[in-house]
Amino acid sequence: MVADHPDTGHFRIRSLLKEDEFIEIFEFYFSGNLLKYSYSYIKDDKLILRYDNAPHHPEIQTHPHHKHLKNEIQPLKKPILTEFINDAKKCY
Repeated sequence: MVADHPDTGHFRIRSLLKEDEFIEIFEFYFSGNLLKYSYSYIKDDKLILRYDNAPHHPEIQTHPHHKHLKNEIQPLKKPILTEFINDAKKCY
């Protein structure tokens, strides 16, 4: 892996919505390809919503892509940040 490739890198953004409420966006790209991501909405120290591609739910048809919605695991075809924001607004 070439870390100094111009299309390789990562970022993490945390946005405070209220005192005990925030969203966090993380993406890691290699050679222009999104390899890892996690989009989370946390409220009162509880995970409300997260999109991610951690390989821990092989039973999901869209593995490794999935979303955590409160206590459920649901399929996720691909990560789309605007869809995550819209889903988070519905939970808000």
